[in-house]
Amino acid sequence: MRKGWKPAARVLALLCAVALLASSGHAEGGAVQFVSSPSSGQPNDVEITVAPSLIQAELGSFLWIAQTEVGTITVRNTGRLPVTVVGEFRDAVQDLWGTVAAGHTDMCSSLLRVEPASLMVAPGASGSMRIRAHPSVALEKKSGVAAVLSVTARPASRGLSAGVGLGPGLGTAVGTRVCVPVLVKPAGMRRTGSGQTWLAAKAIGYGPEGVWLDVRNVGPVYAWVSGKVEVRWAEERASIPVPLSLVLPGCTRRLVLEGWADLSLPEGEHEVVVRLQGEQPTTFALNFATEASPGRP
Repeated sequence: MRKGWKPAARVLALLCAVALLASSGHAEGGAVQFVSSPSSGQPNDVEITVAPSLIQAELGSFLWIAQTEVGTITVRNTGRLPVTVVGEFRDAVQDLWGTVAAGHTDMCSSLLRVEPASLMVAPGASGSMRIRAHPSVALEKKSGVAAVLSVTARPASRGLSAGVGLGPGLGTAVGTRVCVPVLVKPAGMRRTGSGQTWLAAKAIGYGPEGVWLDVRNVGPVYAWVSGKVEVRWAEERASIPVPLSLVLPGCTRRLVLEGWADLSLPEGEHEVVVRLQGEQPTTFALNFATEASPGRP
């Protein structure tokens, strides 16, 4: 756990803001899915909405001044009771098909914090919680953070009673939880890296879901992956786009490639060239064997 967080001089930070890079956004094109726990109490008694559904930021630095502002979430109380809202960070995990959920570890909590730690929101009202990163993320440029902020609401009369702080997926007597992925990377890290390839095309095949491509992220930061797969046979060639998809560090995504059914590939083994765009462009050659054109009935 990192200690001794000291806020940077605000005046200097404002003067140097032009040198700092940051971005925040939301999921695009259904490329990523998120898991939240529904309310376990009576309908509409305790209910909240949280926006945005995804926070991502690139944090820059100037000299010794580090950008720490990651983003802000707005919590709206859509239930009938006043609620106490708390936020808790967990390390993000991602399955083969892209679903992001809160894991069982919280190493990310040494690099992220939420302010305030708790707030009270009346019915129909909204409150804000600000997310900040430790200055080392922007200054050291060694790795990013992939976390899930679990936002939990309970009746204000219960305050911070037993149950607050339970791991994701554990229910409570009355309450609701919304999970917001928080993705952070140092700005300019791809320009200062060692040149190691962070994205790898591991395999290509086909099944009931169609033709798929497995892409693994072995780098220290999250990546939005896109690109194309090129196929050659006889005197013909064709390319299929790789859909824009989020791949978390240490995770493998299975991406379904649309358009293979229209290629009418002959039977046999084909060499395909995978060109990925992410933190840096990478190219891989894979073998793809077919008995008939994949995707055709």
